[in-house]
Amino acid sequence: MSFRTASAVRNLLLCTGDSSILCDAGHSLVSGGRGTNVTMSHARRYFVYMMSSKSRTLYVGVTGSLIARVFRHKAGEGGGFTRKYRVNRLVWYQSFEHVGNAIARETEIKAWRREKKLALIFEKNPTWEDIAADWGKQVALQYAPPECDKQVPHG
Repeated sequence: MSFRTASAVRNLLLCTGDSSILCDAGHSLVSGGRGTNVTMSHARRYFVYMMSSKSRTLYVGVTGSLIARVFRHKAGEGGGFTRKYRVNRLVWYQSFEHVGNAIARETEIKAWRREKKLALIFEKNPTWEDIAADWGKQVALQYAPPECDKQVPHG
């Protein structure tokens, strides 16, 4: 996934509140200052994630580009299992700096009983909201000038 404008990246940052998910092609985007500047960092991130269907069928995966992978699941372009059971809601993810650690964590979670996976989801997402529900949607930004109590004389 590529972003053609800085405003699209800022909109996605504002939607998710997490700059670490914006990883693609070896780059992650980091918000600068008050969220107005976006700069590139060369730190690659990897993600272990859990997707769910509305009936709470779970899928555990690993990826180097969380946004792109989630969009593929939502578009029905995931594997046969996720298409068959309509597993398209991101309910949990964890970020890693090293791919080996991400793969080890995915393997660990896949070996868990369902109850332990549910506890992990409930810890950070007790209502099972789709974390990616608003990803990619436009955000309307409004500017409100700061209110000043004192008038500064001109001249």
